Amino acid sequence: MLHTLSHTSNYIDTQNLLNTIDEQDAILLWQNGVTIGVKNNPLIELLLNKSIPILALITDVEARGLKPILMPQIKLIDMAECVKLTAQYYPQLAW
Repeated sequence: MLHTLSHTSNYIDTQNLLNTIDEQDAILLWQNGVTIGVKNNPLIELLLNKSIPILALITDVEARGLKPILMPQIKLIDMAECVKLTAQYYPQLAW
C-alpha cells in the first residue's frame, strides 16, 4: 500500500498511521506533507523506524526550501517516478 501524506504532522492521526503501516508499504510525502521529512520532526523519526521506503516529491520540497534540512534517508522523486510508485504500491491511502 502507498501511504500519501499531504498535510503537516499536526493534521495526521499519528498512532493510526503507525498502526496501519506494514513492511510491504511505502510512504510518499507531497504538498505540505514534505514538512514531515525535516530533521528533528518526531513523526519522521517514528516512520524511519518502520524500515519502509519514504519518498518525497522533489518539486514540493524545493518549493518550500526544505532540501537542505530534509532527512537524508528520504528519497527525492519527480512526478514520473511518482506515477510508477502508485502502480507499484496499490492501493493508495491518503492521510
